[in-house]
Amino acid sequence: MTNRVETYGWDSDRGPHSCDYLAPAVLVRLRQLHPQNVIDLGAGNGALCRSMADAGYAVVGIEPDAAGVEIARRECPQAQIYRLSVDDTADEVLRDHPDGFDIAVSTEVLEHLYEPRRLPAFAHTVLRRGGIS
Repeated sequence: MTNRVETYGWDSDRGPHSCDYLAPAVLVRLRQLHPQNVIDLGAGNGALCRSMADAGYAVVGIEPDAAGVEIARRECPQAQIYRLSVDDTADEVLRDHPDGFDIAVSTEVLEHLYEPRRLPAFAHTVLRRGGIS
């Protein structure tokens, strides 16, 4: 069994209601940590990616849902969005970002995974030495 699904139901650029309180909290923490770049694991429709990019961070997202990826790419063109899940290899991301990321963010994702341990394993793979997840 894998975490791969055909769709999570993304049909608009509106973030889930949790984004209303999670995005500000994530931005506060990012301001404290001063990262150069951030990867969003489970980017959904890109709402959090957009908030982080609007705040001036270099953002990459991964998302397995094709509709979510399409919306995220359209609504947050300043972020690079990959159609990947934490079950996939990080090779494509690391090819484009060989130095890795300063911080990995993931919100409202873990509870959807069949094998949740894959999320921190993926984060470890894409973080630079000393990076934070």
